[in-house]
Parts: sequence; C-alpha cells; structure tokens
Amino acid sequence: KKKMPVTFFTFLVGMLALSGAPFFSGSFSKDLIMGLAYEKNHFLFLILTFSSFLTAFYITRTGVIAFLGEPKTEAASTAHESSWIMTLPLILLSVPAFCAGYPFIFKLFLAPLSPDFVEHHLSEKLEYLFTGLFIFGALSALLLYRNRKEDPLKLGLIASGFYLEALSLFLVKITQGTLSLLSQFFERWIFQGIFLQG
Repeated sequence: KKKMPVTFFTFLVGMLALSGAPFFSGSFSKDLIMGLAYEKNHFLFLILTFSSFLTAFYITRTGVIAFLGEPKTEAASTAHESSWIMTLPLILLSVPAFCAGYPFIFKLFLAPLSPDFVEHHLSEKLEYLFTGLFIFGALSALLLYRNRKEDPLKLGLIASGFYLEALSLFLVKITQGTLSLLSQFFERWIFQGIFLQG
C-alpha cells in the first residue's frame, strides 16, 4: 500500500462497495435485494445471506494478500504506482462506488428513468444482520490472512479453485480444436476445391 497508495485507496473503496459495507453504494443495492428476498422467499434469502458473507470474506482476502502481505514475486517487490492515465480513472470510478446509492444521486440521475419506483425500507434487525455479515466476513479474512506466508485454507477443492481453471482450459481446447478443423475443411474443400479449382 505504501508503493501504490492511489491504487490501494481506490481498491479499498471498491472493496467496501462490493462487500456491501455500510454507507457505500453496494450496501443500498444489497439491502434492497436481500430485503425483498426476505419478504418473498426465505430460501433465497438464506442463499444470499451466505453469499454476502463470502463476498466480504473473499474480497477482503484479496486486499490483504495484494496490499498488506509480504511480496511473493519479483514483480510484487518492484511494484510502483501507475501513471495518471491509470490512476485517474480509478479515482473517478471510486466516487460513484462510494456515493451512487445515496438518495440525492438517485433523484438526480435515476428517478426520471424510473417514475414508478417505490422506495423500500428495511427493518432494523435486517440492517444489523447485513452489517454483521460484512464485519464477520471482513474480519475473518483479515485475521486468517494477515502476515501469512501460506494460505491457511489450502484445502483440496479450494486450492484447486474448484477446478474452474482446468475446466476453462479444457473448453478452450475443445473450442479451438473444433474451429481449427472447420477452418481447414472450408479452406481445403470449399474455398480451394470449388472457388479456386472451379
């Protein structure tokens, strides 16, 4: 964070917004979605509650590893702040990440597009619950990953990223192979065989 203060600050704002921290833009949308789920579908509400905790946990984990831990690669050791071409957009994007959910922003920009919008208010117990989920998720990640050289949750399925990268590479290989075969077929039998040789 000392080497890249602007990047760290803007990441922090985005992290807090994404995890639904109070007073940041993400908390307004999260409260609305989860409040409606609580009223309409309790099973969906439970899923969203767990997802809310996971979001606060993993995005805080990302910030701790990237900015608060010891450098693990040569590139990380020699990292430095980017030029204004990169930092200026980050600063500009951090502004709505903080304040886009406030009523004056909604009335100024979105109310004319949504004349039928009805403001939704949460009960106090749900507000406490959502705030608690954010605090619990963020603190859990901070305590688990602060000053750790290895991943304390390096468990089989988690360490492998649920094999999503392997699945992605497998799908890319199949797609590229199929497209390559089709390309060769069209070039040899259609383009050369019909158009060039007549």
